[in-house]
Amino acid sequence: TNLRKNRALYVPFALATVMVTVVLYVTNALAATPEFAHLEGGSAMAKTLGFGFVIVQIVSLVVILYANAFVMKNRAKEFGLYGILGLDRKNIQLLSLIELVVFAALSIGLGLILGVIFHAASFAILLKLIQYDIGIKYSFQFGSIIAVLLTMVAIFVLVFFLNAAKIYMSRPLELLKEKKKGEKKGRAVTVRAIIGLGLLGYAYYMSQSIESPVKALLYFFLAVLLVVIATYILFDAGSIALLSILQKNKKLFYQPTNFISISNLQFRMRKNAAGLASVCILSTMVLVTMATTVALQRGTTARLDSNYPTDYSAVAYFVLEKDMDQYPPIVQKIKEQTKGQLKDEKTFLNVLRFGQRTENGFDFANVNSGDSPAAMFTLVSVDQYNKMFGTNYTVGDKEMIVGHIKGDVKQISEVKTYSVVYNATITVKEMIDGTPYAKVMPQLPYVADNQYVGIVKDPLQYLNPVAGQAMYYFTWNT
Repeated sequence: TNLRKNRALYVPFALATVMVTVVLYVTNALAATPEFAHLEGGSAMAKTLGFGFVIVQIVSLVVILYANAFVMKNRAKEFGLYGILGLDRKNIQLLSLIELVVFAALSIGLGLILGVIFHAASFAILLKLIQYDIGIKYSFQFGSIIAVLLTMVAIFVLVFFLNAAKIYMSRPLELLKEKKKGEKKGRAVTVRAIIGLGLLGYAYYMSQSIESPVKALLYFFLAVLLVVIATYILFDAGSIALLSILQKNKKLFYQPTNFISISNLQFRMRKNAAGLASVCILSTMVLVTMATTVALQRGTTARLDSNYPTDYSAVAYFVLEKDMDQYPPIVQKIKEQTKGQLKDEKTFLNVLRFGQRTENGFDFANVNSGDSPAAMFTLVSVDQYNKMFGTNYTVGDKEMIVGHIKGDVKQISEVKTYSVVYNATITVKEMIDGTPYAKVMPQLPYVADNQYVGIVKDPLQYLNPVAGQAMYYFTWNT
């Protein structure tokens, strides 16, 4: 009955609860899609959505607390009247608990139903964006239902304790006058404003200074988290600190219009700050998502040109040298089926090795692509490199010319390798610019902080069946 009587208050509260429940479920359900684990880049996509779920949890907490505070402020007179009529605090708290349980059950239930519907639509849109709909089917994520329920139950348990504490600590007469009371200015406003500015500045510095692609996702998540926290602090303490500064400017403050506006804002901003900050954060997230999506879609062609610089290419991956002889006849049959005159035919052999940083270079000691390597080396033969670029480099058996492609480490003097032939330290004879090689070679779908091309006498001598693989490239145009 009370919920129906106060529907003007509870309808906005319900809409906010339903909205955050839908977003929570869709985000978590997309992150939990099992087929993403088998897609190239799928694990990164799932991890990003998982980080997004944490951010949405924080925003959901603030939105619901803000909406509840608005409802409680407007119902304080009603609770005070119950106290005057004879209900003790425990009975009022019990009444509040029953109302909150009914409200939460209805709102969360509706949110989950809409979440399942929107998840199906979001799943279809995501497949359209990644242009990979083969073998992936929509599936209901029961685990996401549990995750959302746990999140929302935790939030509403906190809401109940806050409401119960307010009822317990307030006298009936105080509750009667609660709606007419202005907001308190708060403590340590200036200090909190400075902390908010510091967090915001550090977050933006972090986002702009990230160079390691391996650490980018984690640092981006931390930066987003700091921006969210700083935004709430600045809208709360920062706005009040700004209004206090304006109040001290007597020439500005004692104007009739300014006097009323600044005075009212100063004591009402604290409650409004949470809502304004939530709107600001959600709007920014929408804009960032849209901008990122557009940028990714527009960059698809450039990415394809980078990964596949020729009209046709075939790549054979192997870990044992004896396996490589079977591939040329297979590729030749493919070429015979190609329409048009073949030109720019090239065949080259690479060995891919990953390394961790050492004092003077890198160590290839059984480092795999999934171990967050510090460096990725594409090893090519010196004869092949000279033929491709018209150079005349020479290297010995335990020497390497290293071409820097990207990363902070631009000078190294040695590489420790463990392979079928070599278990030794390879001397870096010379450092050169590796970007010309990167422009003509297909870019590999691996992530490392530093990338190099290593020019050696025989790359197959660096082949390690445990960590690393060889790639036999065949490319041609028509």
